[in-house]
Amino acid sequence: MKNKESGVTLIVLVISIIVLLLIAGITINMAAKQVGIFKPKTHQGISVVVTNKVNTTNTTNTTNN
Repeated sequence: MKNKESGVTLIVLVISIIVLLLIAGITINMAAKQVGIFKPKTHQGISVVVTNKVNTTNTTNTTNN
């Protein structure tokens, strides 16, 4: 009975290591491609606000002249 329990424990250990390696590989791949939660922030929202403000100011100045 002792040998069967050792065999099952070894199989579970090997499967656990394989699953951990797969998860680590996926995480490293995502970090290298900079996607998902590691995606760098863009400043597009700020530039749109500044551009709209400049366009509004230019339109106001043109209308006043």
